[in-house]
Amino acid sequence: SDMNNTGYKALRVTQLDADYLTNQAFRIIKREIKGSLLNKPFTRLLHYEQEIDVLLQFIIWKYSLQKSDSTVGQLYFKMKYVSPNGISERQKLFYFFLNSTRYWIVNRQFDILHVFEKLFKNPHITLIVSKLGTLFQLAEFVNYVLFIKNGEYLNLLDRLFNWKTIRLDKPSPRYIDYTYMRKELLWSKITETIFCVLPFINFPKLYNFFMLIIKYFGFVNSLTDNLELNCNICGEKPTNPQVSNCDHLFCWYCIKGNLLADNSYRCPTCGKNILSIEQFVFEPKI
Repeated sequence: SDMNNTGYKALRVTQLDADYLTNQAFRIIKREIKGSLLNKPFTRLLHYEQEIDVLLQFIIWKYSLQKSDSTVGQLYFKMKYVSPNGISERQKLFYFFLNSTRYWIVNRQFDILHVFEKLFKNPHITLIVSKLGTLFQLAEFVNYVLFIKNGEYLNLLDRLFNWKTIRLDKPSPRYIDYTYMRKELLWSKITETIFCVLPFINFPKLYNFFMLIIKYFGFVNSLTDNLELNCNICGEKPTNPQVSNCDHLFCWYCIKGNLLADNSYRCPTCGKNILSIEQFVFEPKI
């Protein structure tokens, strides 16, 4: 890592981790405070949630950025902001003001638009504000692309104030073991292959083929042994009974499903090709 006047250059991934940690710390504290406000005496304060968030941001700012030139996440990763001309207290306060104002506007945008429409009575005010928001998002995107390229100025405010992030200690080299990743990729490819192949397998035909082999070698008796009036596929009393050209009985659903799945379906009892089926009428012996 290159060392500058006051520290070492911070890695991009470390800066992103620090920013994520800062946001998570804010969300956790906010969640706890919001849970406390759900009690009956404080429920009215929920209408001012955005304003309470700004107050919370001020408290976090006071004990992090103002005190040590570092955000909460940067403190954890032993990083800080530096500027060629130094960072003054006025700059820190202005930084907080712009950051919290942006947050407040984003969360109160509908209320703000409603007020503007009443004040200016201009039907195009919503469109104008919307375009300004789009331009700001585009600027943030361009800034992020530049950050990925150069590793400096994670957000627009950092670029505006010319604040760069440095590490106070020399970063240790990262050793990455790809064993887990290789296993995940291998398993992913195996599952993709299985799911691609499965639709092309004719399972009924495969099942019937193995059943014929098993019965041919005498491992099992026919399902219809001593059960001449049962379905020769499922072994149960046939529903809408059908008789085949080989004089064996089947459920309509059993035989029709197998014939649709396999044009050359063979009778599981005698092994003959089933060429036709017809309705079976039971004639009791008198």
